[in-house]
Amino acid sequence: NIIYIGTSAFSENYYLKNIYFGKNLVAIGAYAFFNQNIMNPYRSLDFPDSLQVIGRYAFYKNKIEYLTLPKNLVRVEDYTFYNSSIDHLYLNDKLEYIGSNAFAYIDIYTNLVLPNSMKYIGSRAFFNVDLITIEVPESIEYIGSEVFKNGLRNYN
Repeated sequence: NIIYIGTSAFSENYYLKNIYFGKNLVAIGAYAFFNQNIMNPYRSLDFPDSLQVIGRYAFYKNKIEYLTLPKNLVRVEDYTFYNSSIDHLYLNDKLEYIGSNAFAYIDIYTNLVLPNSMKYIGSRAFFNVDLITIEVPESIEYIGSEVFKNGLRNYN
């Protein structure tokens, strides 16, 4: 029945192999799984639909094969997945906010479709990410500086 995972709760725990999030989890705090799983990559992170916020640096420098953001997630804070290796990234339909550097330097080569709910993309959110194409919805109110610098191939 955990609803919150606190700051640095599992950070730099290099040999943690599996994470099971409870179905009531609402928020993951800053640095919660920071720089943790370099030796044992996650096949996927199975976030519960109840999750609404993932904090700063929460999954910084991790290896994640499949990353699907849960359907009720609205905020991905600054540096959340910074410098991680993510093979497949799927954004949800309710996501509104992507913080600065949230996905910067992730090791991926993909097409990216931002959901129609998206309002805010912080500076360098996808900096140095090898994106083939990106679709930006009309709902966007703010796009920070250098968001797609050093990686974007096509823009729609």
